[in-house]
Amino acid sequence: MKFSRIKKALKASYLKRRFHLEVGDDDFELGKFCIIRRNDKAVIRLGSGFCARNFVTFNVSGTLDIGDKVFVNSYTSFNVRERLSIGSGTLIGEAVRFYDHDHDFRHPELPISRSGFKSAPVIVGRDTWIGSNAVILRGVSIGDGAVIAAGAVVSRDVPARHLYYAKNRIVPIAAQAD
Repeated sequence: MKFSRIKKALKASYLKRRFHLEVGDDDFELGKFCIIRRNDKAVIRLGSGFCARNFVTFNVSGTLDIGDKVFVNSYTSFNVRERLSIGSGTLIGEAVRFYDHDHDFRHPELPISRSGFKSAPVIVGRDTWIGSNAVILRGVSIGDGAVIAAGAVVSRDVPARHLYYAKNRIVPIAAQAD
């Protein structure tokens, strides 16, 4: 038991130094085959009790701010050019994609690969649940306690305590039948 705590602390110390992570404490976990790509301007803050399973990808050139006790399932990716903030207690299903940017199509004379990007912060509240294969797009704000259905593409704000599901439907959670 004591050896596993020491091993975990050494791994945490290595990860913090190697990837310049700001972490609430050593009680965080990055699973196998996680990828962290960042530039010199990137800021990555992980709250205490953060847990990412396997094959999670962090592509960060802006600020990624994740609260305490956030769980991230396998194959999720965080793609941050400006800012992504995720509140404490949030649960993130498998293969969820977060994008705070997309291509700028205002320049038809340029190929898309050289057109640049438009970005806007993405804010996810506390105690939210984001189902598997959901895609969260730039500029979206998701309120505290909201639920994002599996496979949803979130392109507009979701109020607190609401369910967002297919075809951009949003309903209060209390209105859901069992």
